[in-house]
Amino acid sequence: MDNRICEKFAKCPIFQKGVLFNELTGETYKNLYCLRADKFKNCKRYQASAECSCSIPDTIMPNSSLSVEEIIKRVQEKNSNNI
Repeated sequence: MDNRICEKFAKCPIFQKGVLFNELTGETYKNLYCLRADKFKNCKRYQASAECSCSIPDTIMPNSSLSVEEIIKRVQEKNSNNI
């Protein structure tokens, strides 16, 4: 795979699990983040998973208003509550 394209794209749950309700929205995300040279590095999902190597909730979109730190904190809190 082209290393300028997100390596997580093929398995990204927002495309694989039907999280998106609108196909046009999915195409927009793909074109803005996943398939444009190095733009995946701006994806909040990508950034958060790279920081904590944890599973990011399916509801976190590439352009989330949450900071990467907030996303990670929520994931860690959820994981600690499930223990």
